[in-house]
Amino acid sequence: MIRSELAEILGVNPSVVRKWLLTYSDLTGQTIETRLDSQTVTDMQSARALALAQPGMAFREALERVLGTYTAPVPPASVVELMGRLETLDTALARVEDGQDELQASQGTMAEQLERMAEQVETVTAQLETITEYLRKIFTRRTGTGGTADSALAGNEPVRPAEQALDR
Repeated sequence: MIRSELAEILGVNPSVVRKWLLTYSDLTGQTIETRLDSQTVTDMQSARALALAQPGMAFREALERVLGTYTAPVPPASVVELMGRLETLDTALARVEDGQDELQASQGTMAEQLERMAEQVETVTAQLETITEYLRKIFTRRTGTGGTADSALAGNEPVRPAEQALDR
């Protein structure tokens, strides 16, 4: 079938059918040939019947309904409600981002403190090693031979506080 025949069947001017076919092509992604295939003719007839049955309906909407691509408009009250929810989500997201920034700052501070503590541990360890070396030298001098602690302390009795002194 050609466009002029379809225009005659639908009871409209051929220029109107040409516009409707352009809309049909946009909605389906098909190229409209000189000869119309049976599916195109059927869809156009169904859309015209629907548009005539509902006088306020635009032909594009009728075509979308026939093709199953129609999406009803969202009522204004729903849009307002959705916008409110989106704003609430946006506010919550901003709070999460702020909390994340604070957490990262705290972690950075903690990392710096841990680094300082590690440096202090290294310093204290070095000082303890120096003290240990010093005590070893003193111990070696007292024993004279580098002997054991028992030999260095031999003959020394522990010093007791006055209240624990043994009666003699």
